[in-house]
Amino acid sequence: MPPDVRKRRQHSRRMRQFLFLLHYYYQHLLTLPASVSLRWLLRSVEWETHEGIAIVDVSLHRDVDDRFRKNTIAALGLIKALDPRRFHRIQHEIKYIQNGEALRWASYDRSLLICHIDYGRIDDAGNEEFYLRQYASTLVHEATHGALYSRYIDYTFKLRTRIERLCHLEQKRFASKFDVLDRKWSKELVGEFDQQKYNSNWNATYSQRFKGTIARWRQSWRSRRSKRR
Repeated sequence: MPPDVRKRRQHSRRMRQFLFLLHYYYQHLLTLPASVSLRWLLRSVEWETHEGIAIVDVSLHRDVDDRFRKNTIAALGLIKALDPRRFHRIQHEIKYIQNGEALRWASYDRSLLICHIDYGRIDDAGNEEFYLRQYASTLVHEATHGALYSRYIDYTFKLRTRIERLCHLEQKRFASKFDVLDRKWSKELVGEFDQQKYNSNWNATYSQRFKGTIARWRQSWRSRRSKRR
């Protein structure tokens, strides 16, 4: 490659990095105090580390339901056995897998490299294999968000649909490793991309999100009380 072409590419890459960081910190300035608080919370609770990834349970169910810890280790082992490349991506992009009540089943926080999971939403009794595979494919999805951030691609209004489609595609590609002649596991585990679901999340007001979070905590608290009886 000619030196002038290499120099232009390096300059373009540095400019892309600079613009990404400028936009990222501008967009997340108000959430930085919350990230600091979350870091303190993560350090104040016990966790175990598996393959370099901390497994942290701060849910209301942590003293009555140990499925999250066991199934997280099992899901990571499943990914490692089936797809070492995507497992390496998870190790690089996710430092914590944290279980707690939330609005969504799963999400990714770039500031602390956290994959948030609300494992209490799952009732896998009698269908453990299906939900374990679904959980594993979800971890692949969330790690793909991290990989895009590492390439200086921010989650903007303009790009978010394309980003979610790509993460969904990666999730389905991983799930296809379970496909057999008489059963299309990838279709059952992941399904088709649902634009309406994402639009509903994106268009929710702060008031709706707050009410949804409170409702989820109440639901989880009632479930916890019933399990302790």
